[in-house]
Amino acid sequence: MMKSKTLYQRLSISLLAIVPIIAAPAPINVNSAVSPSTPRAKHTTRRLSNNFSIASMPKTGADYCIQEQNVTKNCFPFQNTSSTVYINISFSDGILHGLPMQRMRSFHLTQYTKSISAAIFNSANNNKIYDGPVQDMVGLTCDGDQCRPWK
Repeated sequence: MMKSKTLYQRLSISLLAIVPIIAAPAPINVNSAVSPSTPRAKHTTRRLSNNFSIASMPKTGADYCIQEQNVTKNCFPFQNTSSTVYINISFSDGILHGLPMQRMRSFHLTQYTKSISAAIFNSANNNKIYDGPVQDMVGLTCDGDQCRPWK
C-alpha cells in the first residue's frame, strides 16, 4: 500500500517546479546593446509660456500712478521698501493708513492740489520717520527709518 505524501512533501515538489521559472535571465552585454550607430533620442528644449504678462515694477511714484492707478495727476504714491517694518501714514485728518512691508499704495484727493502734508510712522516703535509735504505724482519711498521723494 502506497503512503500518501504529506503536505510538506507536496509543497516542496511544487516549489521546485517553480524555481526554474523565476531564475535570473542571462546577463546582457552592455557594449553590444548600445553602439555608436544606434540612434539616440534628441533632447528638445521646451519653452514654457502662459497668457500672463508681468509689467515692470514702477521705479518712481509717477510710474506707479500711471501704471497701477491709470492717473496722471492728483496722485500721492507711497512705497514701503522695508521687509520687516509696517509703516503708518497720517494726513491732516489724523487717521492712520497702514502700508505693509514691500508694498505700494496711493491716495487721491477729490480736489486737485500740488502737495499734501503727511506724517509717516514706524509701526514697530511708533517713531515718526517723516513729517512734511508729499508732492503730487512724486510721493515718498520709505524703509522704516527714513523717507525720501520717490523720484
